[in-house]
Amino acid sequence: MSKDRITLDKTEKRRLVQNIGIFIIMMILSVLIVKFPSLKKKEASTVDFSAVNKICELSTLRCYYHDVAEYEKQPDSLFQYGIFRYGYKKFWIEYDGIVELGIDINEVQVNSPDKNNIVYVYVPDAKIMNITADKDTMSDPVIETGKFTSITAEEKAHAFSEAQQNMKQNAESDTSLLNHAKSNAMKLLEQYIVNVGRQLDQEYTVKWLDKPL
Repeated sequence: MSKDRITLDKTEKRRLVQNIGIFIIMMILSVLIVKFPSLKKKEASTVDFSAVNKICELSTLRCYYHDVAEYEKQPDSLFQYGIFRYGYKKFWIEYDGIVELGIDINEVQVNSPDKNNIVYVYVPDAKIMNITADKDTMSDPVIETGKFTSITAEEKAHAFSEAQQNMKQNAESDTSLLNHAKSNAMKLLEQYIVNVGRQLDQEYTVKWLDKPL
């Protein structure tokens, strides 16, 4: 027998052993999957719902409020009844404010699916996330002052700050709006979790928690 023939036989034997090994491994995996179907679920149960933060951001509601920034200062005591009413100041500016209501992402809890493919989720109550003034909607200020009296930049800033605080209080007292913001977040989260399950050939069911685990 030639040297080349011996080398060929060794190569064929090596390939045969490798093929047998691969076949045995595939058979073992097939048996395990049939006998222990939960192995597929175990992989799904470790899924990372990494887009939860983005979903919460998308669920933020933006509401527009029409408000008035107003400031008034009565005349100084010595000029209270005078003609010039020195020290008297009053002005108001109308504008639209944007109030953002949403869910604190840091408080949201999405747990891994359990053996029954149930995903337990905790969503906190919605709250005011941000308040901004729409500068494009601001009207020209209407000003009333006594003689030799002017409105300072500090007084305008103070009136504007108070107006935004009042807007925040009004939004916080609107429970129906806050409930709608929370409901919106829950619907989007549920859709997201169910879709993640479908990508893994799993059927996830979302159950809501009253408090985090």
